[in-house]
Amino acid sequence: MAEQEDSQRDEKHVEVGIKQIAPECELPVISIEASAVATGGPGVFLDRLAAMMHHGNISEVIKDQEKMLLSMEVSNEKLTSFNNVSEETFRRLAGNFVQNTKLLSDMKKELDTVFRRIRSLKVKVQTGYPDAYAVAESKHRLVLEDEDEAAESNR
Repeated sequence: MAEQEDSQRDEKHVEVGIKQIAPECELPVISIEASAVATGGPGVFLDRLAAMMHHGNISEVIKDQEKMLLSMEVSNEKLTSFNNVSEETFRRLAGNFVQNTKLLSDMKKELDTVFRRIRSLKVKVQTGYPDAYAVAESKHRLVLEDEDEAAESNR
């Protein structure tokens, strides 16, 4: 039974179909006998396939592929260079960012300390000299209001 199937396969034709890519491109469907391929190997298939091709078209395709390869290699070099520059810039800026963040954090702590001391001094002055504090506060509020009005008119 298995021998019959093998002999039937040998007698059949193997068809290699090439789909038509564009209407102006007429590529034939190649029919090769299975026995010829089996006895001659892939060499027979390649010889028959090469005989059906237009060598001018193949050379144009190869030239186009070489141009594309050159273009891709140039693009790859540019992208590699850009990535290297970007990596170096990122390292440098990341260090600066960490440094500046620490500086801002330290400055905030110092300002919080200064404002805490100012509030503490205000409370001491207010409890020790309530009349003088009220007079100074009223004068200071007038000066602040004048400064705020001047700032708003400049906007």
